[in-house]
Formats: sequence, structure tokens, C-alpha cells
Amino acid sequence: MTATIRVLIFSFATATIFSARPAAALSCSVPSNASTGILAKYKWLATTTDPVVVAHRQAKGLFALAATEVTLVTDSVVCRQAVSAYNGALAPDSITTTQLHVIRFGPTRYVVFDELRKAGEWIISFVFTSSFAQVLSRGSE
Repeated sequence: MTATIRVLIFSFATATIFSARPAAALSCSVPSNASTGILAKYKWLATTTDPVVVAHRQAKGLFALAATEVTLVTDSVVCRQAVSAYNGALAPDSITTTQLHVIRFGPTRYVVFDELRKAGEWIISFVFTSSFAQVLSRGSE
């Protein structure tokens, strides 16, 4: 069997395995109106010079950044880590989140939220370091 045929067989088998994975295995939520709106809020929060908002940003453990440094994460490895940290932050709540949104806020922070987990009308969010240590006890969007 030639190397080319082996590569093709391996590629097909790998594609079949990954396409057969259940949707529940995905940990990054699909971008939505809520995540797009919250992303826009954090881009503005990163760049504003309004002293009241700057104080709010600092209280969340966030820093001034260029808007281009605030992005929605789609990397499943990062999202799985975020799901674990988010559920840990909500413990001992018996309801667990399996999919959520992650916003990378510069190189050292993540803002993590599940748009389905709310406190009243507010979406529950947390700020974590890049190693998923909790920075903000609990926030809302």
C-alpha cells in the first residue's frame, strides 16, 4: 500500500470519527445575538477612557486594550477549560453548563458566560485568567 493511499485512508477515517461526534461534545456555543452584543460591549469597555467605566473595567480585573485584542473564542480546548472553570465557579449549583461563550480579553483574561444561565434578566459571567483562575467572583451582562 503506497503512502498516498495510507494517508487518504487515515484522512477519511479521521474525518468520519470527528464528524460522528455528538453535538454535546462541543463546548463552544455557536455565536448568537447575545454573544455578539456582549462582545461589542467588551470591545467598548477595553477602549473607553470614561473614568467611571474605566473604574468598572478595573474592578472586573480587566485592562485597557485595543478593540482588536477582544475576540470571541472558537477553540474547543479553551472552551472545555472554560466550561470546567465556569461550573466550578457556580458550585455547588447542581445544574451544569456544557456549552458557553468565551471572550478572549487580551493575552491574560477570558470573560466566560452561558447565555442560558441567568440571574433574573442578567446573564451570569465570570472573568478568569488565561490559566482559568477566577478573577471576578460573579458578574452579569
